[in-house]
Amino acid sequence: MPQKPRKRDLTNPPGQQAGLGYVPTRVSRDGDGGGDIIISGPPGNVSITLNPSVLARMGAGIGLGQDGDAGDPGPPGVRGETGLTGATGAQGPQGFGIDGIDGEDGIAIPGVQGPPGNPGATGPTGAPGFYALGLDGADGEEGPMGMPSPLAPPTASCVLITEVITASSQASVTFSSIATIYRDLEVVVRGRGTQSVTEIDIDLQFNGDTGNNYDEQTSYLYNSTFNAVSHGVGRIKGPNIAGASATSGVPGFIRMKIGDYRGTVFFKAVFCHGYWRPGTGAGDGTSFVGGGLWRSTAAINAVKVFPSAGNFVDGTVVSLYGIM
Repeated sequence: MPQKPRKRDLTNPPGQQAGLGYVPTRVSRDGDGGGDIIISGPPGNVSITLNPSVLARMGAGIGLGQDGDAGDPGPPGVRGETGLTGATGAQGPQGFGIDGIDGEDGIAIPGVQGPPGNPGATGPTGAPGFYALGLDGADGEEGPMGMPSPLAPPTASCVLITEVITASSQASVTFSSIATIYRDLEVVVRGRGTQSVTEIDIDLQFNGDTGNNYDEQTSYLYNSTFNAVSHGVGRIKGPNIAGASATSGVPGFIRMKIGDYRGTVFFKAVFCHGYWRPGTGAGDGTSFVGGGLWRSTAAINAVKVFPSAGNFVDGTVVSLYGIM
């Protein structure tokens, strides 16, 4: 029966079993087919080749086991650190380019003329000039004295503020927003009334006051003297003008002065005078002198002029003057 192979003595390495006195690091067979056994020692030791027959006579043997299985792959190694950045390389030599070919001269094209610019700012005002005073001219000769007009303002100190020429059978004329640059006022009326009487009186009211806050006194001269006094009435009665029954074409002409109209201390006093002619007889002419009072210290800023009955005939002129 064949013998069982001997177990390898792992506690006694092959070199010691062979009586070599060192521990071999490798045991292999010769590859030339002779069957020699090669024992390789540690580095620095000589390898020994033994023939099996020699070993048999020596009573020694070397067991050769089969190669073991390959070991499992080891874990991947740790990745090495990134190396240091290399130093900047030296600057290369300066290059030399070839000069380009000169371009041809361009063609000059004239540009289009731009629009005219905006006018410049106005210069500063020049210094005032100098002038020489001329000699006074010779006085002219005095002209002849003219005839006074009955409708002209009584003195040069009167200024026409405004006037109304009535139309469409106007019932009244009101002057409002009167400036306070004058001392006194004067109302002048030239015309007729539409009432069917020979004469009609023209009345005044101030600042829209229609209450019984007025006093009046009248004096007529018509063949004989006539006087009348009224107190606490609703208007100041002025002179008369011709009515519709008077001789055709005959007007009345009256003036009514208002003293210190802008003052705020005293009541306002009025002085009136006028003339009208209701007929063509020898004694038909009538003169009027009168006056009145408005019981108020308020400054007058509006004056109403109106006939006591009926309306003004169209074309009647009602004027307001300021007396300085």
